[in-house]
Amino acid sequence: MYSSFTSLWRNPWDRGGLQALVKPTGRPPGDPAERENLRLQRRVAKLQGELDRAPRVIEIHGKPLAL
Repeated sequence: MYSSFTSLWRNPWDRGGLQALVKPTGRPPGDPAERENLRLQRRVAKLQGELDRAPRVIEIHGKPLAL
């Protein structure tokens, strides 16, 4: 290991690198209201897709009865 590597590592460490290492990792906790809003938006999108398909399904199910 070269001394230049040690100095490159030590300079940021001396300037506060230790504080950066103790910060919590991962995603910050989300707001419960935002999570609920996102869940409901996904549900509305799913139900909207089902509603868009409903007339075709009704039409298909009605054709055998017409024969």
